Amino acid sequence: MTQKETIYYRVFDLQRGCHFATGYNATSIEELIEDFKSYIDGANECEDLDQFKDFDSILEYLQGAELEESKTPFEEQDY
Repeated sequence: MTQKETIYYRVFDLQRGCHFATGYNATSIEELIEDFKSYIDGANECEDLDQFKDFDSILEYLQGAELEESKTPFEEQDY
């Protein structure tokens, strides 16, 4: 039986030039989507969270962010 390889995710904010703390080192796209839906909901920026069906829709909403993936956890960064 082969073990599934873990992929780690983080999101880079192109406008601010740093990574979001939200979803940093998420281990699934589903986890990342839920983290960002909570982030957007907490900021009271959007009334229709159901529009975020996949991460591409969140990237489009954020305008100026890109998804990064790694086979090893990303190092924590101080800003």
